[in-house]
Amino acid sequence: MKAMTLLLLLFLTACRPAHTEENKVQKKFPDPITIRIGESSTDFGKRFPNLVNINQQPAGINFYDLDVDYLGQQVTVHVEHGKHSLDIPFSIGTTGLEDGRYLSEGISKITVFAGFSAPEKDTDEHARQYINSLLQQFRAKGWQPLFYYDAPRLRGQEQFDYVVTKPLLPLDGEMDLSPHNWQRIDWIASPYWMFYADNVFAKIEFDRSPTWEDPKQPGTGLLTIDFQSMESYLRSEIEEKDRANWRAFWPAKAKWYRE
Repeated sequence: MKAMTLLLLLFLTACRPAHTEENKVQKKFPDPITIRIGESSTDFGKRFPNLVNINQQPAGINFYDLDVDYLGQQVTVHVEHGKHSLDIPFSIGTTGLEDGRYLSEGISKITVFAGFSAPEKDTDEHARQYINSLLQQFRAKGWQPLFYYDAPRLRGQEQFDYVVTKPLLPLDGEMDLSPHNWQRIDWIASPYWMFYADNVFAKIEFDRSPTWEDPKQPGTGLLTIDFQSMESYLRSEIEEKDRANWRAFWPAKAKWYRE
């Protein structure tokens, strides 16, 4: 997964769907783009006619891409989720996932992308402030920071001091990042935050290319936010062969995490 992320960072503008120049001129994405977890792929396509790039995989997983950056746009993505609705500015695209084995769930996972370039003046500080503003917005809209079963029950600076040395664990979404803490993070290890609201999980992750701080080479940063239905998320924790009956297997899995 890390190798794939770094490749995406390095080739952010090179790996694009095969759009023609004629289509590129005719297309323009709305601003904001509205997304909804659980929406049917049919309704999603109707709201974005001629803009969705569909990638159907043999395993029955379908991806619905809105490649905003290809047209030189940045837009705000409005995540419609009742009183927990959010606005994600400076987005360069979104990808929705539909599992053909569970079509009644609609698009059960949507990833929102935002891009940064370096070395521009204050780009690093801009990225820090942008992430802090997202954390503040999640909290203000009633999203609860999520600590999974196997995470230590620590909070605030104490939690940060512990997790910064163990990057597989989420950072505390209740705490903004100070400039000092920002510089302490091992970005190659992909730090992340998790939130939960009304049966939807959200995971915020920021990755920087190895050349981010090199003034002689172009660097890119990619922020991703995964919004995923609770059922889809928990089911993915169960072995593939047992997922059709995942609820029966979940208590044992949760017990294993707690232990």
